[in-house]
Amino acid sequence: MSGTASLSVIKKAFPHLSDADLQKIREPCQRAQWAIYSGPFKLTPEYSANPIGAFPFGGCGLMTQKMDGMFMLWDGVSQMYNRGRGGSGSAVAHAQDPPSSFYKHLPPVELEGELCYRSGEYSRGHGAKTNGWRHACLFVWDAPLHPGTYAERWAYVKKLLSDYDPQYVRPVPFLGVAKSRRVVDATLAKVRSTKVPCVFGSGGMVGASYEGGEGVMIRDPNALYVYSCFEPKAHGHKKGQTTVLYKWLEEYGNDECLVLKAGAAEAPQEADAPRAKRRKPNGSSEAHESMGANSLWVSLPNGTEFALRAISRLNTKASDVKPGSIITFTYHGWSNGLPLNPSAQAFRTDRSWEDIKDNFIPPPNLELGLAEGRVKRQVSLKRASST
Repeated sequence: MSGTASLSVIKKAFPHLSDADLQKIREPCQRAQWAIYSGPFKLTPEYSANPIGAFPFGGCGLMTQKMDGMFMLWDGVSQMYNRGRGGSGSAVAHAQDPPSSFYKHLPPVELEGELCYRSGEYSRGHGAKTNGWRHACLFVWDAPLHPGTYAERWAYVKKLLSDYDPQYVRPVPFLGVAKSRRVVDATLAKVRSTKVPCVFGSGGMVGASYEGGEGVMIRDPNALYVYSCFEPKAHGHKKGQTTVLYKWLEEYGNDECLVLKAGAAEAPQEADAPRAKRRKPNGSSEAHESMGANSLWVSLPNGTEFALRAISRLNTKASDVKPGSIITFTYHGWSNGLPLNPSAQAFRTDRSWEDIKDNFIPPPNLELGLAEGRVKRQVSLKRASST
C-alpha cells in the first residue's frame, strides 16, 4: 500500500472487479473522481416512508464527524486530488499540488479525508494553493486500498496515523456507534456545538480549535470500499450514491430571499453592485456570472446575491417567477456569508421585503466560528420572540 498503488494492490483490494472495471480506477485521479459518494439518509425512500423508525445499518453503524472542509485523496507520494463536477455535471478530479513542506508529513499510503482549516471557512480549503497550505490539516476517514471492511480500515487508519504529526494529518473524530436514532441526534447536537482541539500547520494557530462540524457520517462497519462508478442508481438514490455510507445532517435552517432575475442565462450585473457580493453558492468566493435556465438569481436581506438552483418545490418554472418575489429557502449552515446547499421551499406573501430586511439576523461571524455564532443567533431569535 506504499507509494502509487500498483495494479496488483488494486486487484487485491477489489478482487471482485473485472479487468475492465479495474482500468476505471487504476490511476489516483480516477479513484478520486469515483471516490465513495454518500447521500443524506433523510432523503432516502426508507426515511420518507418511516421517518421515526427508519435507521441505517441496524444500530451498528460507525459514526465519524462530518467536517466542514474539502474532500481530498492523498496518493501516498506527492499529490492530492479534489473531487468536483465538470461542465457537463460529470464527476472530475483536480490535482491540488501540495508543497513538500506539507506532504512530507503524510504517510506513504493512499488516504481519503478532508482538508480543513476552521469550521465556517470551507472556501479557504479551495484556496490552499494560494496560501501555501499554511494552517491546513488533513482529517482522514478511510484507506480505500486496504482490502478489509470499514471497521478494519478505520482501525488501520488510527494505528497508522498515531505515528504522524497531528498538526498535518489525523483521523477524523470518531463519535461511537449509532445504536439508535436518539443516540445519533444527541451526537449531532454535540458535534454542532463542540470545539475539536487542533494544532494547525507549521508555526501558526497553535491551540486553535476546529469549531462545530457539519454533521455525522454513519458507515456500515461490515462493508468493503465501493467506488461510485460501480454503484447502480437504486433504492431511490442518485446514481453513484452508496448504500454503505450516509450523512446525518443538522435540520435545515430557513431564511427569505428576494428574486432579482429569473430563468436567466446571465446573472444581473449592475454597475454599482460590489463584485464580492456576486458569488457562487456553497462557499466559493469567485464571482458567479452565469446561471442555469431553471435557476433564480436572488438576494439576501443584507444584499449578498447568489444563484438559487434547487427550486423544484416551488412547482413552477424559473421563467414564471417574477422579479421581486420573496422566497423562503432552507440551507445547511453558512460559509463566508453564503448559505450552504440552499433549496427553495415556498413563496412568502405575508411579509414585505422591508419588514424582512429589518428583522434579518446576519450569518454567524466567521471570526467567532459557527458554534458561537449560532448561540448568538439563537439568543437574538429568543429576544425577538419575546418582544
